[in-house]
Amino acid sequence: MKQKSQKKWVYDVPGILNNTFSVIQDHEGKALTEHQLLQMIDDVYSDIEIESDPHFKDGMKKYIEIQRNLHFIKIMSIKMKFIHVRD
Repeated sequence: MKQKSQKKWVYDVPGILNNTFSVIQDHEGKALTEHQLLQMIDDVYSDIEIESDPHFKDGMKKYIEIQRNLHFIKIMSIKMKFIHVRD
């Protein structure tokens, strides 16, 4: 049986997609640092109060629950001595 496709956004927040496209377009073709990527996220959400969105609140509850239940799982090895980042 063929299933009908459906578009669904994580956050149905006015302006979030326009902000995202604008920020990405401003940085198109550039090699970005971690700091610049974080700034891009801040720029996307600069005029949006995402913390009041019900989907965000639900996601945070699930994230906290996962962290509480699986805190012993580590992504990086403690033995890693160096992490290389660009300035």
